Amino acid sequence: MPSYIEYEIVNNLLYVNKAYTPEEFRGRGIATRIMKEVIEYARENNLKIVPICSFAQYFFQKYPEYRDILANP
Repeated sequence: MPSYIEYEIVNNLLYVNKAYTPEEFRGRGIATRIMKEVIEYARENNLKIVPICSFAQYFFQKYPEYRDILANP
């Protein structure tokens, strides 16, 4: 199974519900790269992000430079 991020868009909000990377590929920054693509998509489509899953919440704590895209920074 590949790495992925599950999200849904409701009323111009992009909810990041789940991030998954197979155990053998963890620790390589794959989920971080995917999350940055989600952020790019949100920016291009004038969406704000709501981090629901623990990885998304951790991501925005670790990378404060991306917090401007959050619905509630």
